[in-house]
Amino acid sequence: MPAHLGTAVERLALTLLNLAEAFEVEAGLTVHITPALAPEELAALAGGTARTVALLLEQLCKDGVVFQRRRRLVLSNPAALHMLALGQVPELAS
Repeated sequence: MPAHLGTAVERLALTLLNLAEAFEVEAGLTVHITPALAPEELAALAGGTARTVALLLEQLCKDGVVFQRRRRLVLSNPAALHMLALGQVPELAS
């Protein structure tokens, strides 16, 4: 998907899934991307602004979809990211 298509969250979710596929360190229920990228780097890849990416990552962390640990970005719910990338709303545990 070209960076200008889709919503910011769709583009970010797709970018994270593509990074996970390219740089996967550990597999299983979670996927670790090492090293964690700065919001500016993710924004460049996803075609957005660093501020928007930072806000979206914060929300994804609150929702339990991703979290940052040391120099890693952990995709704790890749299935939810897949749904977000497709423009669907995943059911998340409260």
